[in-house]
Amino acid sequence: MVGELDTMPDLAVPALLLERLQGTVRGLGFSDFCLRIRAQNGHWHSLGTWTAAVSRHLFQESEVAPRSIAPALIQASPLPAWWGSAAATLPRPDLDAMDLIRIQGWSDVMGMVFLDAGGPIMGLHLSCPEIRDHSSNDIVALRQGAEAILLHCLEAGLIGRPTERIAPMSNREHQVLTLLVRGYSNTDIAKTLDTTVNTTEFHLKNIYAKLGVFNRVGAALKATRLGLIIQE
Repeated sequence: MVGELDTMPDLAVPALLLERLQGTVRGLGFSDFCLRIRAQNGHWHSLGTWTAAVSRHLFQESEVAPRSIAPALIQASPLPAWWGSAAATLPRPDLDAMDLIRIQGWSDVMGMVFLDAGGPIMGLHLSCPEIRDHSSNDIVALRQGAEAILLHCLEAGLIGRPTERIAPMSNREHQVLTLLVRGYSNTDIAKTLDTTVNTTEFHLKNIYAKLGVFNRVGAALKATRLGLIIQE
């Protein structure tokens, strides 16, 4: 089940970030894990203690037909979608991934998938030797470790769609985006621009749609990377 540590030669992910994530994974009692990241060319790169064949098979299931692995992923919102369930209790349609989990002898599996407008850009799969309950703090710790790597890759332009076309923004949308990048809250943005919070939120929704992101962090990172920030 456990193979040599896979590497991601095309993705310069700092070793410290990977070591922190691995330490968190081990500290929470997971026996094996795999982190997969989609590069600019669309190819997936793996890091972890699962064999490449096992991790690739699981991720193919979650990328192509996430509903086959866990109902939660059907409703995967713009936010990272978490799922965790006991393999023994999952419904059993014609599902190769679950067969594979049982063959490997894993009692429990957990995963996270980060989505952008083009689909999954990073995922984390973990396995436990026995069924156990994971607290919200566990989820936060894992998410923080994975997000640190994701943010590094976004800032470095290592992941994402090969070509990106941003719809034109209005002057007011540029103003809102600039203040967002500076760390202003919605209330602060509204006060600065002498408008209402509802109007600010309306502009933010339009900005997110045009940038192809779903939250403030994604908007700030993408705006910075694409040079969209208005400097006064």
